[in-house]
Amino acid sequence: ATEQSASGLTDELSRRLTIKDATTSQQQPAAEVHNDVLRPQPRLLCEERHDANDDTLDKKHQDNGIVSKWRQKEKLKTTAVALVLCLNIGVDPPDVIKISPCARLECWVDPMSMQPAKALETIGKNLQAQYERWQPRAKYKMHLDPTVEDVKKLCMSCRRNAKSERVLFHYN
Repeated sequence: ATEQSASGLTDELSRRLTIKDATTSQQQPAAEVHNDVLRPQPRLLCEERHDANDDTLDKKHQDNGIVSKWRQKEKLKTTAVALVLCLNIGVDPPDVIKISPCARLECWVDPMSMQPAKALETIGKNLQAQYERWQPRAKYKMHLDPTVEDVKKLCMSCRRNAKSERVLFHYN
């Protein structure tokens, strides 16, 4: 019953917005004035480019030579992956009160089950293995609990080595 009422409300809302859109397009007001307050008209996402599920629209734009601004014209390679893990295992943040049932695993590893240095290394290796499934040919640089200067150096070297290609930066 709840699903039917929700879909009914959605249908009714879209019907009202369609009617309202048709009447406002005839009048062309920029804003409505109610009780001496200027209120902008609601803008609806009803242009062709907003329909992300319709493949025919995408093909039509490709045929016309129109390429969306958000879509890259050529593919970039991800040449470098920087994995920066600032976990500080065993140190609780001073401003956060730890609640009893909370998430404990990092990359499927319980950091409290082993020494902090060993846990950090294991978590880093697991994270790198997960990324290597998606990007097997990229160069991976892992920094565990780095300082701010180390992160700056890492970013600069990755950007310099990648030239105009893409760099993936993972920061927990």
